[in-house]
Amino acid sequence: FPRGSLHGGSATAVAALPSQPQSSVRNVLIVSIDCLRADHLSSYGHHRPTSPNIDAFAAESLLFEHAYAQGTNTGHSFTSMYRSSYADDIFDDRIPTFASELVSAGFRAQFLNAIRTDAWLNAQRWGKYKSLMDDFEILHNDGERFWNAEVLTDQAIAALEVQDVGVAHLTWVHYFDCHRPRRRHAAHDFGRSAAGVFDSNVAFVDRHLGRLFEYLRSSGRLDTTVVFITADHGEAFMEHGAMDHSNKPYENNTLVPLIVRVPGESPGRFGQPVGLIDVGPTALGFMGVRVQPAYRGVDLRPSTWAGGLPRRPIISETPRNLIESSFYTWALVDWPYKVLWDVRSNTTEVFDLGQDPGELHNLADRDPVLAGRMRQTLGEWIDRETARTGAVGPGDEGLGDDDE
Repeated sequence: FPRGSLHGGSATAVAALPSQPQSSVRNVLIVSIDCLRADHLSSYGHHRPTSPNIDAFAAESLLFEHAYAQGTNTGHSFTSMYRSSYADDIFDDRIPTFASELVSAGFRAQFLNAIRTDAWLNAQRWGKYKSLMDDFEILHNDGERFWNAEVLTDQAIAALEVQDVGVAHLTWVHYFDCHRPRRRHAAHDFGRSAAGVFDSNVAFVDRHLGRLFEYLRSSGRLDTTVVFITADHGEAFMEHGAMDHSNKPYENNTLVPLIVRVPGESPGRFGQPVGLIDVGPTALGFMGVRVQPAYRGVDLRPSTWAGGLPRRPIISETPRNLIESSFYTWALVDWPYKVLWDVRSNTTEVFDLGQDPGELHNLADRDPVLAGRMRQTLGEWIDRETARTGAVGPGDEGLGDDDE
């Protein structure tokens, strides 16, 4: 891929800016894959051939190499993404989701979730998170509790097929196969280790996403649709002594794919760190809908950053329904450096992600000047948030852990 000129990343200059999207572009498709950490896709450097269809799609798209989820579980991450907000603001009903903004602009919003509505994000623990679904017509309210990637893709194609082409649509399709409990697929066998079984499911989802992509292309809908491919969070396989997600915001839990295909836009790879908070402003920008001034994300459309995106920190945190947890950790990425501060133990870790993407070498003691600067940057950010919202710590959103 050609590389973009985003400030602070691994990118180099592009000869020309991508063109403006065609005026016929009027739909948004969000494809999210639960637990999909970016570095388990071939297009993000994985050593296994897990994602040939996503890779081919990415070759026609804008691929952001360092995209971060703002929380390490589903509820926190998606609420932050749809409300383009940090900290307590993710629960502020005065900040409309970008889905509701599109609906107000005349779009029809539909959500196809692999998990039946009543079985996803238990309302007792996840009520404030689950409210983001209110903006959508839900298309999996009964029948089987779980649709695997094959069934969900069939359902997505069927739903797209009957959509009125005269009405603009926001369609959200959420895959769940990469979430535990996972089954190994014989046609995609990468061994019996936890990471190998995970990769088997990545490949299984990729296989059926290939069918969705082909339908979009053959039906002509790809010419009228901006497609986002992303994830809510990653998954740990004993890095830093942890499994699964809802963990501290290390790269294995926060680095997610962000691939955006736009008709009329030239493809490229971009190294500037971005966040899921940027998905909403970008979707609204492509659709010509005003972006809420309260949104914390930025519009990633290439036409808006001829001089490069402004340098800014990207923040992730421990999910806010884990208030009984033994840790509560903030992370700030100011490329190439990252700082993690665990509030409960008052410990700091600092990593050079450019040289140490696996976060194996804590620089907090080895480079006290760097560590001091990163701690100060994070502390100043938290101070500003505290002054803005009155509180940035976890509230009473729920108790205990949850598989989501």
